[in-house]
Amino acid sequence: MEVLANRLASLANLRMQSLLNLRGTVHHYDPVPGDVNSVSRVAGGDVMLKHFRRAEQPYHDLTRFTGPDRIMPHVIDRGLLPIVTALAKEILGRKLLVTRYSASPTLKGATVVHLANYGIRIQIHVDAPSQDTIVAWECLYGAR
Repeated sequence: MEVLANRLASLANLRMQSLLNLRGTVHHYDPVPGDVNSVSRVAGGDVMLKHFRRAEQPYHDLTRFTGPDRIMPHVIDRGLLPIVTALAKEILGRKLLVTRYSASPTLKGATVVHLANYGIRIQIHVDAPSQDTIVAWECLYGAR
C-alpha cells in the first residue's frame, strides 16, 4: 500500500503544477501541521487557516485503477479537483494563499503521504465493514 501511496503522491505533485493556476497570488506552504482556525505567520502578517477540504473516494478494487491510463482520471483527479476548485475560489481577489497539512489524527492502519510543498495529505485505508479501499485527500488553507 505504501508503494501505491508514494506513486499517487508523485503523480499528484505533477498534476498540481498544471491544475493550480495562481495568477497574481503568491502561494506560501507552511510545513508545520495545524488545525482549522490555526494561524500561520508569513511576511507581512498572519493568515488564519480557516478552511479545510477533504475529498474521499471508496474503491472496491483499487488495483483496477492503477494502470497508466486509468490512475490519473479515476484516482488523482477525483481527489485533487475538489481541493483545487476550493483553493481557486478562495484566492479570487486575494494576494496570498497559505496551505499546510492537517494535524488531525490519522486513521489506525492508514498509509499516509504528503504532496511536497502543497499541504495536501493523502490517507489510504481499508474500510472494515465494506472492505473498500478509501483514498482521502485533505488540505488546510487560508488566504489574505
